[in-house]
Amino acid sequence: MIISATDSEQYPTNTNQTNLQISKPDDETYWKQLEDLNNTIDKLKEELVGINEKINNSSESGTIVQKREELRSQLDRLRGKQAEKKQGRLKTYEQIKNLSETQEKKKRTLKAAQEKLQYRTIKEIDSQILKLEKQIESGNLKIVEEKRFISEISSLKRSKKTVEECVNFQLSIDSDEKAIKELRSSIDDKEFRETNAQYEKILAELDSISKDHASDKEKRNELFEERKRLRDELTTQISDRKAMKEDYNRAKQKYKQLLDEERRRRFEMNRKKREERDEQKRSEIVSRMREEAEIPAFQEEILICENLINYFQTQYGTGKPTLQADTNLTNESNNNNNNIRQPDVINNIPEGTLLVKKSDREEDYFGRSKSSKKTKIPKEKKSNKFNLSLKTMEQLISFKVTVPLNVSDVDKTINELKEKKDYFVENQDLEKSAAVVVKEVTEIEVNS
Repeated sequence: MIISATDSEQYPTNTNQTNLQISKPDDETYWKQLEDLNNTIDKLKEELVGINEKINNSSESGTIVQKREELRSQLDRLRGKQAEKKQGRLKTYEQIKNLSETQEKKKRTLKAAQEKLQYRTIKEIDSQILKLEKQIESGNLKIVEEKRFISEISSLKRSKKTVEECVNFQLSIDSDEKAIKELRSSIDDKEFRETNAQYEKILAELDSISKDHASDKEKRNELFEERKRLRDELTTQISDRKAMKEDYNRAKQKYKQLLDEERRRRFEMNRKKREERDEQKRSEIVSRMREEAEIPAFQEEILICENLINYFQTQYGTGKPTLQADTNLTNESNNNNNNIRQPDVINNIPEGTLLVKKSDREEDYFGRSKSSKKTKIPKEKKSNKFNLSLKTMEQLISFKVTVPLNVSDVDKTINELKEKKDYFVENQDLEKSAAVVVKEVTEIEVNS
């Protein structure tokens, strides 16, 4: 029984009970149908093998095939010979043409040279030279005649070289003529004619063999048609099997897709829970930032300035320290936070500060008085003994206030600290607004 691809899609399924009622393909039904298709395909392949054997057995006899192949091989060999001969004949014609052209040029050159010569042979030239030399040796010639004879002898010797060249030219012309004759005789080749005759004979024999096996070829064509039918049926069955496999794979993929969707659903549920927790944390952060934004700006800086001013006024300044801050600052501080600590000139003295005893201060004072009488130094000059703790200097540097190097610099430092304090008090509202803006920007970033 042959199972089609459409039937293979209708096999039963087993159901796994999950939240989405996911159905899994029935493997047992699939493998049974696949086995039936494989058996059908194997049977068709066996029939196809039998047809191929019949085709091979009905083929032409080995002797005829071998004979035909030999004749075709001979034809190919003769074609090659004919091509070589034709190519050689073309080359021969080309050589004859080139030699003829060269020979004509040499003849024209030789003719032009001979027309300029008085004597055509070397023997004639030697005879004339000997005759002139004898006349010169006789001593009967005048000086003018003797010079003319000598000049004529020189001219004859030069013409002798030209005659020799003409002789060589003639020899070359004769050699070319001989080569042309040999090439023309090679064109009329008896072997070439025999090759053409043999080619025609083999071609006729091959045509006769081709006519004899026409009936056998018709029977073979019937076997070929049967083989084509089996191949088409085999292709159809293989296509059905492929379609069934694709349907089964799609069902498995669908099953896997449903499982993946269930996993994604659970993941999304867990993600929302995490987002809710993160949102709660962000709300707590924003709430804390709002509380921090409500604290007055520069509160800590103002307190540090007051402590430093009171410290320097108490230790090195004149008059009593002013412990009360600016009225506006105090009122605003009380309104915003009633628990903000007030400057303490006793407990907030910078750590490491060396306190000067009263006796030392008096001694320093009287020492200056005595020296002033002698040297007339101004009374404003004070002692250079001066010690500050590292923490105090760090606070002054952080505010960009001049660090006093001696007692005379204290007043300048106090004035700069007062200016810093006034700056902080005046800019409290502006800084608080900036803090609120930063808080709002941070809220946007946290919520995004």
